[in-house]
Amino acid sequence: MKTLLAIHQADLRVAIEILLREEPMVEIIGIVSTFQALQALTGPVQPDLLILDLDLPGLEDFSGLRQIGAGACPQIIALGSRHPNPDAVLAAGANAFVEKGAPPRDLMTVIRRLESRPAPQPSPTEEEES
Repeated sequence: MKTLLAIHQADLRVAIEILLREEPMVEIIGIVSTFQALQALTGPVQPDLLILDLDLPGLEDFSGLRQIGAGACPQIIALGSRHPNPDAVLAAGANAFVEKGAPPRDLMTVIRRLESRPAPQPSPTEEEES
């Protein structure tokens, strides 16, 4: 699963990178720390999975999440600590929500669950634009 990490906090970014590099099903294809860098990278690298820090600089409320979710990222796991309503995060376009302080196995459980789902198919409009 081609995975893009968009995580602001350096220590969290490194910890997740180390965790994911141990998983044969995960291929990290990019790491960014700002929303602007994420926007620039999502199209060219075409990830299967985006792990998105909701505290990413430049990610304003949920509009950025909606924008990324409607674009080149079929599956999004949102990471957060200040968002007490995971349902709002999911309604904004994330496929899953994981608390930043959760045990690493929680993130891996979510990744495995998303990997087992069939890949979303592009809408007819997206196919025509390609």
